Amino acid sequence: MRQTIYAVMTLCLIVGCAKDPSKDVVAAKVTTPSSPAKAAPAPTPKAAEKPKPAPAASTSAKSGTLSGSIVFIGSKVTGSHTNRFNEWSGTISNTTPSVDAAQLSVTVKTASAEADYLDPKPWSGKLQKHLLSEDFFYSEKYPTATFVSKSMKQADGGLHEVTGDLTIRGKTHEIKFPATIKTSPVFSLTAEFSINRKLFDMVYNGKADNLIRDGVVLKLDLKGS
Repeated sequence: MRQTIYAVMTLCLIVGCAKDPSKDVVAAKVTTPSSPAKAAPAPTPKAAEKPKPAPAASTSAKSGTLSGSIVFIGSKVTGSHTNRFNEWSGTISNTTPSVDAAQLSVTVKTASAEADYLDPKPWSGKLQKHLLSEDFFYSEKYPTATFVSKSMKQADGGLHEVTGDLTIRGKTHEIKFPATIKTSPVFSLTAEFSINRKLFDMVYNGKADNLIRDGVVLKLDLKGS
């Protein structure tokens, strides 16, 4: 460990350490893995009590598919990589009368990750294969990652706090992050925050003289149909 720290410090002194992009954005709040709540037993109706009719379904709910982009930025001592997922699907529903009741669901195909999509380098193909390997997304075993929202509450500064379950590599954590949400003329959500990759069993550290940072930036730009 001492040799690793010494190697990193020496490299930073000689060429300078690259900026950590995860330090420039808010970190998502993470709670313990979610577990489904147990359903309460149905009460026994009284003999003289007639069952009440089920409430009519709301006619104000709207739903639609999502488009846009999902970008993630990882970094190491010598630089960062801006990547995106090219194959994903999502839905948004119940955006009226208030976005607080909206339900967002996104499913990403992890094997569609494209490394350095803005500025491909000769080594970007190798990085892309590494992202899909067991060190990171392990796409062969875990072909999808998902996010399912639980709530979108109004927060300070005109933002919303989005709460939901993020599942990567079969591991689920409840996360909270700030987002800019609009409902007119269509639903849109933009957000930029960081998560710790090691919470999802992505524990590969990189080379001793070029360590990979734990914080990964997620950039969401989603629009409803």
